[in-house]
Amino acid sequence: MNTSPSSPALSTLVLVDPTFPDGSSSLSLIDDDEDLVLIVVLISGRCSHALHDRARRTGRGVMTAAWSHLESLALRVSRPGRVVGTIVAGGPDPAVELSAIAAEHPARRVIVPSSSVEFDPGLVRRISRQTRLTVVYPEPAPV
Repeated sequence: MNTSPSSPALSTLVLVDPTFPDGSSSLSLIDDDEDLVLIVVLISGRCSHALHDRARRTGRGVMTAAWSHLESLALRVSRPGRVVGTIVAGGPDPAVELSAIAAEHPARRVIVPSSSVEFDPGLVRRISRQTRLTVVYPEPAPV
């Protein structure tokens, strides 16, 4: 019998930004056939302001606020057969952080929230260039 090592499952990296109301809009683009999803939140930089506010309000640390937020999001996208991982990243630049994560966790694509693209129009280009992955984002909600 000839067996070859199976290729590792490719993950979908999903950035969330709790600072904006649509900061978890990226979750809406997770396809039903994506069985390995990694949800990422940053604890420094613009994307982390809401986590710092939540930590101050609750008297807890920023890391605790980040993990609590990720846990609630993971439950929203969980389903039988899907593995949902959560990652707290320290740097302020989403492109750099997602590039480092993609280097450790082979991925097929990256999903970012529309608010991140609106705030930083060059973000998709930087992530694509640094990761060589397809980057998608939902259309912004009408104002």
